[in-house]
Amino acid sequence: MNLQMLESFTESTLKQMIINLHAENKKLKDEENKAVEEIQKEHDKEILEKVREIFELEHQVQDITIRLKFCKERLEKKISFTQSQVTHWMEQNCLEADNVLSKDGVTEIAPTDYETLYNDYVEWCYEEEIKNMDKKTFKTEILDWQKNSKYGLCIGKSKKDSEGMIHGYLRSPLINLKII
Repeated sequence: MNLQMLESFTESTLKQMIINLHAENKKLKDEENKAVEEIQKEHDKEILEKVREIFELEHQVQDITIRLKFCKERLEKKISFTQSQVTHWMEQNCLEADNVLSKDGVTEIAPTDYETLYNDYVEWCYEEEIKNMDKKTFKTEILDWQKNSKYGLCIGKSKKDSEGMIHGYLRSPLINLKII
């Protein structure tokens, strides 16, 4: 629209045109605000969803932490039970024993083989009406005792590594205990 054309309009027409422009401008601003609000709502929904996910993850971490603590306590009780069970058996049936000479008459070895001790332990459990632990657990406990005893633990990984080892080798260890 040029200036001559505007001059041809009456004052009331121009006022109406200005009113219409304001209305159109308001309509465009309202549409823009509505679009911005929609974008903001979507953004807020995304943030809320992320917050919920974080809360859920924190809740899961708390649950896992509680479960781990429970499992750790059970394991500690089981370890304590097995240690006390072996200790109780040892107190009733065994004495610490010094090393003896091996068949060659020169090399010192611990006096009792693991199998003999385990068999006595199983018999004791049967007499006491206690569930006995498996051989592997018993071996772990008895080797821990041996390691912490005044005799220490000098053991080979295999039979060929056990030459000169007071406590033999892992598969068939010798222990500084004597059954009474």
